[in-house]
Amino acid sequence: MEFYESPESTMRFSRENILGRGAFACVFGGTLNEVPVAVKRIQLHDLEDEIKSREENILKSISHENVLKIVHIEENEDFKFLVLELCEATLHDYIRRRYVGDMPPDPNALHQMASGLSHIHSLGFVHRNIKPENVLISQTGVLKIADFGFCKPFRKTNSFSMSIPRGNRMYCAPEYLQLQKFAYGERPPATSG
Repeated sequence: MEFYESPESTMRFSRENILGRGAFACVFGGTLNEVPVAVKRIQLHDLEDEIKSREENILKSISHENVLKIVHIEENEDFKFLVLELCEATLHDYIRRRYVGDMPPDPNALHQMASGLSHIHSLGFVHRNIKPENVLISQTGVLKIADFGFCKPFRKTNSFSMSIPRGNRMYCAPEYLQLQKFAYGERPPATSG
């Protein structure tokens, strides 16, 4: 098994223990000071400077029980390493019946997700990529919103850019999909009343 060991700290992870993958990042199971953690390794090449630090800065500014916690940050010339609290599974794993551990009842799960999103919005951010794969389940059954790579601040006009679609179309708000259609020349449906 091939391990990555940090020259700067006691962070360590196995490149074979993959917990998840994204366009510019891979998440591994690892340890920091011998405590189990998740290590998100973000590839720095081919990323705009704003995007390289966006997720780190947003996670450092959010403290809420329903938002994944950032524990430690390291960087070398190729990668940024976000060390995050380790969770048991994703909501997607639960839906697909690949996770059978602690899970709150549905009304409580919805309340937890809404509470996390409300807190994110109260700080002036919009997540832009909420989907079952980005809702994690902690060891105690608490839901945690994760993956802030597409997250952006609201503008002073309480708006944000929707010029480039982000996230997964399957989980986009219907009004967002309608705006995308109209941007490409389709006419809005006639309204009655």
